[in-house]
Amino acid sequence: MITTEYRAQSGLRHVGNIALVGALVGLLLLTLGALIDDPEQFWRSYYIAWLYWTGIALGSLGILMIQHISGGVWGATLRRLLESAALTLPWMGLFFIPVALFGLHSIFEWSHEGFMVGEVLSQKKVYLNVPFFLARMVAYFVIWTALVMLLTRWSRRLDGTGDMRLSGRMRGLSAPGFVVYAITMTLATVDLVLSLDPEFFSTIWGALVTISFILAAFSLMIIVLSLLTDRGPLRPVMSSEHFLDLGKLMLAFTIVWTYFSFSQFIIIWSANLPQEAVWYTVRLSGGWGWMGLALLLFAFVVPFLLLLSRPLKESHRALVIVAGVVAFMQYINLFYLSVPSWHRDGLHISWMDFVAPIGFGGVWLLLFSAMLRGRPILPLYVLPERHPRDRRELTHVGN
Repeated sequence: MITTEYRAQSGLRHVGNIALVGALVGLLLLTLGALIDDPEQFWRSYYIAWLYWTGIALGSLGILMIQHISGGVWGATLRRLLESAALTLPWMGLFFIPVALFGLHSIFEWSHEGFMVGEVLSQKKVYLNVPFFLARMVAYFVIWTALVMLLTRWSRRLDGTGDMRLSGRMRGLSAPGFVVYAITMTLATVDLVLSLDPEFFSTIWGALVTISFILAAFSLMIIVLSLLTDRGPLRPVMSSEHFLDLGKLMLAFTIVWTYFSFSQFIIIWSANLPQEAVWYTVRLSGGWGWMGLALLLFAFVVPFLLLLSRPLKESHRALVIVAGVVAFMQYINLFYLSVPSWHRDGLHISWMDFVAPIGFGGVWLLLFSAMLRGRPILPLYVLPERHPRDRRELTHVGN
């Protein structure tokens, strides 16, 4: 049992101030863009930024369930952060309402009357229509929110009562819950990203986008954990061994993301089917190819080579730089997957594409800080039979 209640307020105070400024400035400029520049671009920039930060919350939920299933000290240090990040999901769902009411036609070609014609598209019309799409969105967020609420409620009760049966209950929910999560994430990523180009299809798409969200979320959690270590609350707890474990996991997630990305590319390119290959020809020409090359270098090659270094993984200050690059490149990855569907004739980047993620990032960080505020930053109880060595280490430091 950890008896010292480390709390996050002192470590995240400066983050909250920066997030507030980012939210106000970013969203104000984005709103001005809708009024004086291009309303259609506004909705597209809004959507990509919303999708990225919602993906951070979804990735955190996935990692949280993986941690409950697997155990380990890496999860004990991240659990509160993951719970707080996942708790932003209901709020992020509310930010989709303006898109549902006003922005669908600017984002999804299939939402236009008379678009779903032809041999391929007509067969997808039963699935890709506005009422069914919105119903699925509601269902996804209800399911995800239910999983988050149950896990965090039991976690709070465990802190208050020390009833170790609650830990077993969280593990028992996470196993089937992760299966439900995988199914809903597959469907949701098809709806939210793949359907931007309704003629394209990919059987690996759900896994590809989900691991991207998980990698981005894990990288951001490392950054927050490093701030809490640097600024005091977790300085007595976190050691180089803890960050070494986190660095190993980030390397593993990076490899999995690269494997899925390359697998989709090589299978589609070698099959040379028009409905699939055209999707890549757009992204390999007209300036988009340079973005793809940047992803190859800075989302895989550079992080992979750096994360092979044990000293780098043991240094939280060095690891946080790599994590920042990985998190940023996953936003570029989402941009690369999505935006060429709107601009097939060449690279297109708007100034609103810069301010939107800053504004939404500020809002998300404010929500995240609010969820984390007032709770012990470390779980007060862990299961001794799940990781006895890790439990002894944390108990020794906590006492």
